[in-house]
Amino acid sequence: SFDEAIKLAPEMAQAYHQRGKAYSILDQREQAIQDFDEAIRLDLQNAQAFFSRGMSLDVLGEYQRAKSDYDEAIKLGPDDGVAYYNRAIVHTRLGMDREAQAVADRADGLGFDPSLLENAKNAASAER
Repeated sequence: SFDEAIKLAPEMAQAYHQRGKAYSILDQREQAIQDFDEAIRLDLQNAQAFFSRGMSLDVLGEYQRAKSDYDEAIKLGPDDGVAYYNRAIVHTRLGMDREAQAVADRADGLGFDPSLLENAKNAASAER
């Protein structure tokens, strides 16, 4: 289990990240964020931990914090089209449609399907 791995190697960022992902799947976002925080503390270059924490923050409606995490994930992994896509969605939720389109264009340039952003925009508009 992840708990055992963490007991055996408490400095292993990946164990915290993976346990956080498991918490996310179980919709236990606060616990997930705590584990992502620890994974990031242990490895500031862990783009996936920033991305995962951003996803949990996004689900909780903490869009500015999610955007910051997606920004960091992109800085550390500039070829991650999914991170660009998620950042575009957060921009849309924040009412920053022009910025969302620019970010979506970058995701499209990395091979991410741009029609997915249109679906997200429609969903975000319905939420407003």
